[in-house]
Order: sequence, then structure tokens, then C-alpha cells
Amino acid sequence: MLRFFSFVILLGVSLSSMCQDLSTLSGKISAANGDGIPGVTVHLLNTNFGAATDVDGNFAIDRIPTGNYRLGVSAIGFASVEKAVVINQQSQILNLTLAEA
Repeated sequence: MLRFFSFVILLGVSLSSMCQDLSTLSGKISAANGDGIPGVTVHLLNTNFGAATDVDGNFAIDRIPTGNYRLGVSAIGFASVEKAVVINQQSQILNLTLAEA
């Protein structure tokens, strides 16, 4: 009987972690002239979630748990940016323009 209850509790914990709300943060990082900046590091501070922009300045970070985060954006030759972001159950789009350093 104890084994059965242990199994039920373990199953419940496993299912609740699988049903966790996850979302995507995507967007474009541009220079002041509107051109996308390739190779920009975009990451959620104090987490393992991050991405680098493609040749057009686009990025996507998938499977982010819902919550409040600080986004860090940095690129060589540009001023770094930190921004508060709220990740909810819907995909988020965030476009930023970086100033030259």
C-alpha cells in the first residue's frame, strides 16, 4: 500500500512539472539605422536561457517558464542593455535598438 501511494505522489509531481507553462521570447535587435545586428548575445540574467541573433538580427529563446526576468543584451561596439521582461503563457515579441558605444 505504501508503494502505491509513493507511486501516485511521484506520478503527480512528474505530471505537474511536465504541465509547466512555457513560452517563447523572440524579436529583432537593430542598430540606430534600422539594420539588424548579427551575433548579439540575448539572455535572461541568472538563468541558462539565451540565444545569439542571426545574420538579420533575429533571435528566439524557447521553453522559458512563465515569470519575471531581467533580459541582458550585449554586442561588441554597442552599449549593453538590461530590460525587465514578463514571460506569460503567450509568446512574447521584443524588438530593441542598440546605441553604438
